[in-house]
Amino acid sequence: MGGPAICELADSPDIDAIGEDFERSIDDLRTAYSDEHELLQEACRTWIGVLEFFGTPRVWRTADAFARRLITEGTLQSFPDDCKSSGNSPIPGLEENLAIALGGQHGWLENYVTEGHLAANG
Repeated sequence: MGGPAICELADSPDIDAIGEDFERSIDDLRTAYSDEHELLQEACRTWIGVLEFFGTPRVWRTADAFARRLITEGTLQSFPDDCKSSGNSPIPGLEENLAIALGGQHGWLENYVTEGHLAANG
């Protein structure tokens, strides 16, 4: 769920472009939670946890530095030490976007849960 969370926190309008990543995450959760209600609860908990993780400034800075390095070099053999950030000072806009993302309704997750259920049993 990392890619979609990054898009949401970056206020990217193209979050649907990485829907397959999200669907695979739900499918992974489905292996542990066969009950649709429990699956939805766990999907919500996981989504919120991922948002909070990437909403941490040092994590956001590290992900950004890594992505920029990957774009520049095209490939990486390992996680470069110089991409790791220890700075946890506020990042303009990130805290507000995290609050908006966490304050929003997550009812749209139900579509991923029920559509996957229909596909698996359809």
